[in-house]
Amino acid sequence: MAQNYLVHEFQLKRQDNGVSILAAGGVALVVAAGGTDRVALYNPDNSFAALAQPIALNYGTGRFAVLDTVNSVDIYIMGPEGDFVVIEDVVAGSISEVMIDMQRRVQMLKLPYSVADSTANTETDTGFDLPAGAVVLPWGAGVRVAATDATEDLEVGLLSSESGGDTDGFINNIAISGANGSTTMAQALITVGSNEQFFASTTLGVLLADFLAGADVAGDVGTNNPKHAVISTARSIVYLTSAGTDTAKGWFFFQYMLPQR
Repeated sequence: MAQNYLVHEFQLKRQDNGVSILAAGGVALVVAAGGTDRVALYNPDNSFAALAQPIALNYGTGRFAVLDTVNSVDIYIMGPEGDFVVIEDVVAGSISEVMIDMQRRVQMLKLPYSVADSTANTETDTGFDLPAGAVVLPWGAGVRVAATDATEDLEVGLLSSESGGDTDGFINNIAISGANGSTTMAQALITVGSNEQFFASTTLGVLLADFLAGADVAGDVGTNNPKHAVISTARSIVYLTSAGTDTAKGWFFFQYMLPQR
């Protein structure tokens, strides 16, 4: 039986003037609508050969095919200059343009994590890179759980093999064991002791906070100093789930600025 495909194609355009974005760079990740698992992609310009995810944009154009059993998809897009947008519930042929607000300097990246596309306790490169000069903010980072995984946690950061990279540089051991549909923010936690209220732990990574735990001793409150991370050599966004992970699915997110343009 012949296999049938549905072809998707879009062009990035500037929201302010409608001009096509033709710069090199940018990627797109495709999952089933409402889901977290990457769907199989095929190249409609090469006899429907398999395409690796995320796909590279071709001067602002994304073009791919899915099996005709995949009725609609969500597309996670990072443009050539680091602009991030998610297009949800896209049916093949329903959109031809994706508008990018290039006047917006503060972005929020949101990407799926899934046991279907990663290995527990192993760094997973998302294929998304932050542009050099971007500044990651210590506020607004966290996870949203789609499928809970009891006692497990997630790290998010920059590829450890890159100079200055740190797997848990942005989010460190944040729980992904919450109820389905729950959201947990990365932040310092305070314990109320008998002698002192003190910073006990944090789920912000070392690139976004200087942290020293305190103790239940009068005056020993600890230190929590949120800070910004300026992107330089290490640019590849990664995540890592803890060793026992076997059901986890969801999304992680964080905010960053684009002051370089």
